[in-house]
Amino acid sequence: MPTQELQQRQILSQQQLQALNILSLDGAALDEMLKKEEIDNPLFDLDKIHGTVERPISVQTPDKEGNLSERAAPDKTAQDLYLFLESQLPDNATKAERGVFRHMVEFLEPGTGLLPETVEEVAEILAAPLYVVERCLSWLHQMEPAGVGAATTSESLVLQAFHKGVTDQTLLGILFDHLEDVAAKRYRTIMRAYGLTMEEVQHYVSLIRTLEPYPTAAFGGGESAGFIVPDLEFYCKDGQWGVRVQDRWSSGVPYSSYYDLSGTDATPELRTYLQEQHRHADYIVQCVEKRRSTLQQLGQLILNTQLAFLAEGQPLHTLTADMLAEQMGVNPSTVSRAIKGKYVKTPTKVYPLSYFLTRAGNRSGDAAPDSRSEVLAALHKLLQEEDPVHPLSDAQLADQLTAQGITTTRRTVAKYRLLLGIPGAFERKQ
Repeated sequence: MPTQELQQRQILSQQQLQALNILSLDGAALDEMLKKEEIDNPLFDLDKIHGTVERPISVQTPDKEGNLSERAAPDKTAQDLYLFLESQLPDNATKAERGVFRHMVEFLEPGTGLLPETVEEVAEILAAPLYVVERCLSWLHQMEPAGVGAATTSESLVLQAFHKGVTDQTLLGILFDHLEDVAAKRYRTIMRAYGLTMEEVQHYVSLIRTLEPYPTAAFGGGESAGFIVPDLEFYCKDGQWGVRVQDRWSSGVPYSSYYDLSGTDATPELRTYLQEQHRHADYIVQCVEKRRSTLQQLGQLILNTQLAFLAEGQPLHTLTADMLAEQMGVNPSTVSRAIKGKYVKTPTKVYPLSYFLTRAGNRSGDAAPDSRSEVLAALHKLLQEEDPVHPLSDAQLADQLTAQGITTTRRTVAKYRLLLGIPGAFERKQ
């Protein structure tokens, strides 16, 4: 590939990564990011902005047991996280693999360590071979802190359970399908779903409390302890419901007029520097505006779907990230980043935006657990028992699972194999 084309791809990858990171930021974090940009870029002039963001609301953060307490401030940084993870890479990792790995760490959601993008999406953004991305993700899933790099909180907790040597299928099912019930202490729902006694449910809950919902929280980047700033507001005026984004940037991010590119006194070096800064500033502004429009569209779709809940207190309707992504014409991972860590203010209280996403039967207790935990437990057993000289391919693993009465696909097998931190058949061969 020509050097110029490669450089252009690298620039594009960095820009896409920055756009995703800005989308992930809550309002307070966005303010902080723009303040740092103002220090580095003389073209920004945030003093021109009048008004403030929504007043921070004091809250207490639920701990692993569902109790409310303030979260301790992190004592490490994102750079510390990368260095810690990099130190666990195998010695034979190539320079290219290390480069992809570094970008994947940059993709991790701050404070949680989750990676909502699929390996296909990461490979496309980084213009990297899919097998390299899969290999890096496999390494990531084997590293400490356990649970880092999982796509969802459920998968992160499942990964932590496997790190502890726990493969109980009922526990995996609870982690996948009943985390909300655990948090809300709806133990009878779990009892009905699995035919358990109250004592058995409490035993599983105790195991879950030993897991960490935020595996990278110690490295910073999470929510500010004790305070939140709602990013959206669902309001009702004269009987009509609406949604608005709660930030200071509705009129754009202002530029300073001090530096005039058309000025005759500017030296060629200064002119080049200002042109570069202007291009960067333009892109940051585009990202901020895209974040705002995405949140506005997302909020409107959620409001439309859950209006009966907000207006009349009726049960939430089925609404998933996949459903929202299809309506918005984006990847589900984009929806995940837009929702993660965001809050919405309503006339009665403040909710996490994720509260309004629910699956069919998610709050009723009538839905049976799906097959994910069964697939994961059976796959783990097959991989432990396979012949290391003749390891099974993903297709062969899928066939063996089907023979056991567990219907699945090669793609699903590959996904859960990566979740377990297990490389492909070629790399497992001894």
